[in-house]
Amino acid sequence: MHGPADEAESERRGSAHPDKSRDSGAGWRLRNWKLGRKLVVILLVPALSTLTLAGLRLSSQLDDARQYGDDRHQLAVAGQAATVVDLLQAERDSVVAYIAAGRVDQPPKFGPVDTAVDTLRDDRATVSGPVGDAVDKGLEQLDQLSALRNSAVTTRLPDVAALTTYTEVIDSLIQIVRVAATNVSHPLLSPLDTSVQTLTDAKEQLRLQGTLVVSATLHKQFAPDLADQLRAAQARFASDMEDFTNTAGADNRQLAQDTISGPDVDERNRVVQLALVQSGDGGGAITVRPADVQALSSTTAALFTRVVGQIQQQAQSVVRTLIGAARGAAFRDSALVIVALLIALAVTAFVARSMLIPLRVLRRSALEVARTKLPAAIERIMRDREAEGEAVEPVPVHTTEEVGQVARAFDAVQREAVRLASEQAALRGNVNAMFVNLSRRSQALVERQIGVIDRLEQDEQDPDQLASLFELDHLATQMRRNSENLLVLAGTTLTRRVTRPVLVSDVLGGAMSEVEKYARVQIAPAPDLTIQGRAVNDITHLIAELLDNATAFSPPTSKVTVRSAKMRRGELAIEIHDRGVGMQEPDLAAANERLADPGEVDVTASRQMGLYVVAQLAKRHDIKVRLRDNADIEGGVTRTWSSRPRWSTGPTPCPRRPRRRRPWPPRPPSALPCPSRTCRRTSSACPSGCRARCRRSSPTSRRSRVSPSRWTCSRRAARRRRPSPR
Repeated sequence: MHGPADEAESERRGSAHPDKSRDSGAGWRLRNWKLGRKLVVILLVPALSTLTLAGLRLSSQLDDARQYGDDRHQLAVAGQAATVVDLLQAERDSVVAYIAAGRVDQPPKFGPVDTAVDTLRDDRATVSGPVGDAVDKGLEQLDQLSALRNSAVTTRLPDVAALTTYTEVIDSLIQIVRVAATNVSHPLLSPLDTSVQTLTDAKEQLRLQGTLVVSATLHKQFAPDLADQLRAAQARFASDMEDFTNTAGADNRQLAQDTISGPDVDERNRVVQLALVQSGDGGGAITVRPADVQALSSTTAALFTRVVGQIQQQAQSVVRTLIGAARGAAFRDSALVIVALLIALAVTAFVARSMLIPLRVLRRSALEVARTKLPAAIERIMRDREAEGEAVEPVPVHTTEEVGQVARAFDAVQREAVRLASEQAALRGNVNAMFVNLSRRSQALVERQIGVIDRLEQDEQDPDQLASLFELDHLATQMRRNSENLLVLAGTTLTRRVTRPVLVSDVLGGAMSEVEKYARVQIAPAPDLTIQGRAVNDITHLIAELLDNATAFSPPTSKVTVRSAKMRRGELAIEIHDRGVGMQEPDLAAANERLADPGEVDVTASRQMGLYVVAQLAKRHDIKVRLRDNADIEGGVTRTWSSRPRWSTGPTPCPRRPRRRRPWPPRPPSALPCPSRTCRRTSSACPSGCRARCRRSSPTSRRSRVSPSRWTCSRRAARRRRPSPR
């Protein structure tokens, strides 16, 4: 719904852009069509083309052509398997006869079978699916031939065992023919393949009958159960021939009757039946000659092979015809589809051009704005809020359809993003100004407080009162550090500056002086290096935050050790180690990620101010700070600090001034017990880290509660100030 305000705004924009108002009246132009109308035009021709393709059944015909090609490969593999079966049946007869005769003749030849098997292995890659699985199983059975042949020639393997093994291998190969026949569903191919399968099964039963009779004739009688196997083979042969009669066509039935007939076929049947009659119940002697049985079985099997070959040729001819017809129909339909697609392509290209050009302009402009212009505008606004007026540049798409409306919406989004960036910059500036103002006020009060404490310390002689003043002085120093944290959060540099380089040891001592539990900090001897004056205060502040974190999260009775060294590449490395409870791996990874990239100030910075301050100071001076869990050694966390060589230089001697100045420290206080209990008469420096020489307390001081035999530190150990300029 549009209100009066929207209509007024539209009129105002129309008057401001007269070209757009003229284009709005030309709704009949193609570039001003609605996106839905364009899509209808684009999709209309492909829809008609799809209907044409569906009507012509192009995809179905192509699938049929591929299926017929697969059938042709399957028939070829089945034919090769039938060839291997023929050769293997002959080898079975020879091996059984060789074993039954007592292995007195020459061993049979195995070369023809091996050659045919190699061809079958090569044809395996042309088939897949159930036929491929059947071929794999047949090849696995063929792998047993080597062991079977070796056993038949070199061992006393019985002929019945060899007969059984050969029959199993042949059955696995005949299974390829069966699967190929059942995998064909075309009405012209299915009878032919079924006929081949039934004749192959019948031929196997016929050859098996001959092998059983040969074995019986050589042994003069049937072995146990061989007569029953012969009768079962005759029954299966009759069943297979009946199946062939039921499935084959009239021509193939006549072909089989004309081919598988004659005196040899009749003689084979008579010889087999005579062997069964002579055996009787298994006790009679068989007088049939083995050579006659082998010759008659081979002749009859050759007739079956001839019929199977002719039927296979018929199947191959039918497959070639079907493939040619499917391809011809596919080519015809493809031509029609190509013509329709060319027409559709021309219309689609014409319509799509009017859509793509504005879309490309919109996309290019949007990417340019998102990647370059908008970030640059926001950066300018962050630096200068007066740059807001020149930040928005409209997308150069002036059509009135959906693409143009998207362009105008993108312009609105861009303006809103710039406005939000301006408000965010203003808000951030106000927050930073508040941080700076509060910090400056707190710093002024703290400095005045430290000055008052200094005056009280100068005149105080009572050790207890002086210790209390030192504690107040130390707390004031911590307050000053907290105020400086606000400056760091606001992105402002610290006000105090050091103009000359300062020794690393003095920087460490100054950092320790700002820690509440300074007495637990042990500083190892530092390398003779100095840090540039402009970075001294920030680095001191950074180390103080790390020391404060180490003392806060470790047992009160433990020590926090600080070690520093000059690395091989000239970097200065400082390691702060505590013996606390340590950190979990996720927390440690999150802390190191925050140290590497502090990000913007948010609520997390207020909860983890020390971590954020360390990260900001480290980023400001290109310092690497990392946390490392030390649970496997002594417990706690190790903080590693390393800086580039430009922050650490060689030792810079303190220049002598012509006028007399106060020694360091500025004023020696009255005797105060050293916080370290390891000071001895022979020590030349206080081991607590104050780097001041120890002297004996004055026994004449009545206000001091330190016994004359105790050694006290000449410098106030409880008060550590930042390194002063040298």
